[in-house]
Amino acid sequence: MSEDVEALRRRLERAEAIVEALQGQEVDAVVGKHGVAVLRLLEVERKLSQSEERLRMALEGGEVGLWDLDLLSGNVFWSETLHDLLGRNRDEAVDGDTFFEYIHEEDRPRVRQRVARWHAEGGDFREEFRIVRDDGQVRWLAASGEVERDQDGRAVRACGVNYDITERKQAETAHREREERLRLAATIGKIGTWDLDIESGDLDLSARAREIYGLPAQGEVTVQDVLARVHEDDRADVESAVDAVCRTRADIENEYRVAMPDGSERWVQIRCQTAFDAQGQPLRNLGVVIETTYRKRYEEHLEDLNLELERRVTERTAQVQKQAEQLRALASKLNRAEQRERKRLAQILHDHIQQLLAAARMQVGWIKGYDDQQRMRTTAEEVYAILREAIDACRSLVTDLSPPVLHEVGLGAALDWLAARMLEKHHLEVQVRSDTVAEPASEEVRVLLFECVRELLFNVVKHAGVADAQVALLRARDHQIRIVVRDEGAGFDPDMLTERRSDAASFGLYSIQERLAHLGGRMTVASAPGEGSRVTLTAPLGEQGQPGAENARATPPTSRAPTVTLRRKTKLCRVLIVDDHKIMREGLVGLFELESDIEVVGQAADGPEAVKLVGQLEPDVVIMDVNLGATSGVDATREILSGGSRAKIIGLSMHADGGVARAMREAGATAYLTKDGPSEDLIAAVRACRQA
Repeated sequence: MSEDVEALRRRLERAEAIVEALQGQEVDAVVGKHGVAVLRLLEVERKLSQSEERLRMALEGGEVGLWDLDLLSGNVFWSETLHDLLGRNRDEAVDGDTFFEYIHEEDRPRVRQRVARWHAEGGDFREEFRIVRDDGQVRWLAASGEVERDQDGRAVRACGVNYDITERKQAETAHREREERLRLAATIGKIGTWDLDIESGDLDLSARAREIYGLPAQGEVTVQDVLARVHEDDRADVESAVDAVCRTRADIENEYRVAMPDGSERWVQIRCQTAFDAQGQPLRNLGVVIETTYRKRYEEHLEDLNLELERRVTERTAQVQKQAEQLRALASKLNRAEQRERKRLAQILHDHIQQLLAAARMQVGWIKGYDDQQRMRTTAEEVYAILREAIDACRSLVTDLSPPVLHEVGLGAALDWLAARMLEKHHLEVQVRSDTVAEPASEEVRVLLFECVRELLFNVVKHAGVADAQVALLRARDHQIRIVVRDEGAGFDPDMLTERRSDAASFGLYSIQERLAHLGGRMTVASAPGEGSRVTLTAPLGEQGQPGAENARATPPTSRAPTVTLRRKTKLCRVLIVDDHKIMREGLVGLFELESDIEVVGQAADGPEAVKLVGQLEPDVVIMDVNLGATSGVDATREILSGGSRAKIIGLSMHADGGVARAMREAGATAYLTKDGPSEDLIAAVRACRQA
């Protein structure tokens, strides 16, 4: 195109020279002298004009911008299309540097350097770059041109064209991005590819495919080289599949092993398809190969896991069945033990307590017929002794069934009581070490751990053959409590817990283990025949608090008896009686009615009612029963005194246990008495509180 433009330009210059030479001469003379030349010139000019018009239309139709630069004068010519390409006003003047101002700043140094070398060295000029139009658009342009030189070889003129290649550049960019995405996908997915020319046998194998088959990264590779890598046990099937590839248009998929040069094996999966020409002849086979070694190994591992799972399920099922048999045996033994315990309690009540009460009743009957005061006094003393023995028997029975110290004081104090009991009844000396912060918040956990320790100490008495044992109550990590029961006795085989027959099951270690597991705890046993035993019980500590705290948080129950307010005396010791047994309250009221300096101002049947009446009646002394149900006497005492009351509190209970008495005093009680003690002691304690 640039050659046509240059030829037209030269012809225009020759025509302009002839026209100038003819100016000022007579037409006839010109025609006569130069007629033929003028006619030829006019014809040339007409054809030249037509050529220029065709060229203009071609350049404008193709959106090609034309430029012409006089390198000596610096004059520049831009076509209207070139102005339009740059988004520039056609009437604005241009110079040699104007075009460079439109070139993108990142491409400008490169283009300037290329133009300078072109002017100096000549030759064809070809370049592509970005421009920034006046409206802000960024477009791609291509430039091509030639340099004209004079007879001395100097560059005197440069001309050429520019045209928009933005769409082509965008297509190229999109194509490169697609190729890059495919490459990245193949790389990330570790996918190899191949392209086989079926007629020539040429095989184009990607780098990843070469790596999968263990083939050299460089050099020619044939189909036979690939087949040689196929495991010998799979090769026949693969060769048969290769032969079938050229006969079908369907997708082919296969999986087989590859023998690597180092002797290892790989699993690969291939997918391929054959392209056919119009006559149905196969042209090319294209495919992908993926290594599936890890998947195959995972499938094998999963199969092994399934087999192992089935084995464990079978073992666990047998274990559960065995455990169920043990539980059934334990349930049967539990029923028998319950019947034995009922029989034992009935025997104690019938043979001892009832006999004592019957004897006391008979003694009271005899008193009615006596006239002799001395004999009546003697008989009353005998009745008193009989009733005291009956009370002691009841207290011992209640203590054995459920030690009050466990509920009123806590697990540590209950273990101290248990140690004393084991020494008293079984001559087993138990050393107890308690951590003061190792107190379960849940009463259920306290009772269970206490029962477990008692069961373990009974085992020491029955089987260990020693006269001493150790118990440690500890605070463990992870908000748990731990109890360790240890002896240096005969020991045993811990496997008996899982291997013993159901008919040999007992309430011993197995029962402890199951009951702890029910509450989220566990039991560990370290023992061997002749080496003693160490049993560790672990249970959740729960929300930390003092014994009775969970009951204090509970909703107070409705009072079981109405408040009884008696007549008020003046300048007497004012007493509030708190007890959940109506007959006991009435007995105490009758007792104090005989005293002229003591006045009973009210009664309460539970802890919350006692706290309320202390605020209303402002008594001098509160006689507080320890066992009041949901809110214990210890909790009620603590709440009354923490509220600022100046009342003196006397603890009163059937329990003679030192731990219960200590808990009441620690809560703030002034004194602690038992209900079966002399009435004079209680009256004296009330008067002492008044005088204090």
